[in-house]
Amino acid sequence: MLARLRASKITNYSIYRHGDVLFSYMEYTGEDLEADLAAIAADSATKEWWAVCEPLQRPLNDRVEGEWWKTIPEVFHLD
Repeated sequence: MLARLRASKITNYSIYRHGDVLFSYMEYTGEDLEADLAAIAADSATKEWWAVCEPLQRPLNDRVEGEWWKTIPEVFHLD
């Protein structure tokens, strides 16, 4: 699974927990995010991991329709 994330150009990926809420951060260095995310979703090891983790997750009520993780807008960035 970690190799698949790297192959899909995902770097600096972190997951944080605050109470009952999980937050994640990642950087993407590729050129076709949609295709790379599809490759991650098609990966057998990723599917196994998601099957374990998904029952433990509860999506936020105000997320976009069809979105599992709520996208939170960036409000500050120092490059």
